[in-house]
Amino acid sequence: MVFKRELAPIGGMINYRLLSARTDPLESTSNVLFIQVNVSNVDTGVDGHTVLRFASDIYTDTILRFAKSINAAAPTLWASNSPDPTKRDPESFGDVDTTPHKIEWHLTPELATGIRFAETRLSDLILQNEVVAIEYSGYGKNFITSMGISPDAFVQMAFQAAYYGLYGRVEPTYEPAMTKAFLHGRTEAIFSVSQDSYDFVRTFWGDVSPAIKVAALRKACDKHTQITKLCGQGLGHHRHLYALFCIWERGLESGGSSPVDSEAPSEAKHGSTVNEGNISRLAERSASPIQSSRGDELPGIYADVAWEKMGNIILSTSNCGNPSLRLFGFGPVSADGISSITND
Repeated sequence: MVFKRELAPIGGMINYRLLSARTDPLESTSNVLFIQVNVSNVDTGVDGHTVLRFASDIYTDTILRFAKSINAAAPTLWASNSPDPTKRDPESFGDVDTTPHKIEWHLTPELATGIRFAETRLSDLILQNEVVAIEYSGYGKNFITSMGISPDAFVQMAFQAAYYGLYGRVEPTYEPAMTKAFLHGRTEAIFSVSQDSYDFVRTFWGDVSPAIKVAALRKACDKHTQITKLCGQGLGHHRHLYALFCIWERGLESGGSSPVDSEAPSEAKHGSTVNEGNISRLAERSASPIQSSRGDELPGIYADVAWEKMGNIILSTSNCGNPSLRLFGFGPVSADGISSITND
């Protein structure tokens, strides 16, 4: 099986390039199966992992259909009682034209000009990003788990150590946790930076023995695994705080007034209105707004610098372990940010 890799363009979307597979049974060139599926998804309406599952099922079904063409007893992904369309009477389909036709677009001069400008803008956005695909073969998931460490936590700490080694600081880092065990559940935000992760990166780049570094790594990974489990159980903090913010803002939109006490200390109000120009670069997936759409003064917790930092994600990460996928990715969610995808 030969794999063809394609990098996804960078934009505001999650872009998938599903495995392109060429199967050559018995080294014969007479039977070749070529599969190529490209999927682009904006995760506002549906999460990327959901779309990935859909793409994975299509890929699996395609392989199984190919196997069934060789062996009729091969299993199928979806059982069907429908008759084989190749054995049906063509007349039973009715007046259906299945001949492919080229779509002809009739564009006005204004529309054609707009498209050209849009292409330039898109090209500028793409070139503002650097895309690098790294495949490490020294060790992987099996070795990490044999050491009693979560592969996801291990990679997250590797991100932290690498960034600290380059810039000498830690930055807000986002990773999604699935909450699909709940009705309409989507994700909770895992913030990978903790006191333990900070202690680890300082230890990792310090002049200490490897044993001390490994001990700090284990402690940081254990903490990250604990946070991940809590988020998956719906016990994270970000979505809860964001829901409270939405309730407060909807109350304003329905004609209510801000509950912020006008006599509150000036420190709590500082930088808390639209006019004061403190709009942060909000992370696309963490969505931590820091002011109401009307410019009303915020409750103190949402005017706090910590909430603002939560909305300016520098390291946006995700994990995808799926054999049907070779590469996928998304663009950084802040102008000076980095996005990273792990496929174990």
